[in-house]
Amino acid sequence: LILCDAGGLVDSASLMNGFAAHGYETLAVDLADRTDGIQWVTLALQHFGAQGWRHEQIGVVGYNESGALLALQMAVRFRLGAAVSMDISNITGCLPAIEQAATRLQTPWLGTAASPESASRQSCVRATLMLRRAPVHCGLICYPSALEGFSANSCQTSSHAAAFDSWQRTIEWLDARV
Repeated sequence: LILCDAGGLVDSASLMNGFAAHGYETLAVDLADRTDGIQWVTLALQHFGAQGWRHEQIGVVGYNESGALLALQMAVRFRLGAAVSMDISNITGCLPAIEQAATRLQTPWLGTAASPESASRQSCVRATLMLRRAPVHCGLICYPSALEGFSANSCQTSSHAAAFDSWQRTIEWLDARV
């Protein structure tokens, strides 16, 4: 289940094909004008359930701010196979959500974030320490030289490298758990 901010899945066919190449069936949800993302994702999970998929066979990958936070919320609310928050925008602003989720995670969660400034690097360290309290396996990877939005495969070398690395980690995370 792929989640993204409004209009962020412009190249959704390519993204879905990337997951399909690794054996995953995908459903992409553009969060445009969706005020209650949990409701929409719950409907998507029901769609998968109607096709015979059990929750532990489902992975959620959320991109950018809304999608990444919604993937984290889904990891708290449901016991799924895996959840990934890809390219977390504004890691400092996400600290309260990560802190609230840390001890309530039901789904193994992986987060990736750009941390180009010292404040965001400090936030990554704080978030990593908070996640040590999680009852399930989780991780947070911060890319200090990458710019926010690196998953759009920026022309900047460090952002391109972060996009490649986070994609590989996401596939490995899903392969190990879904």
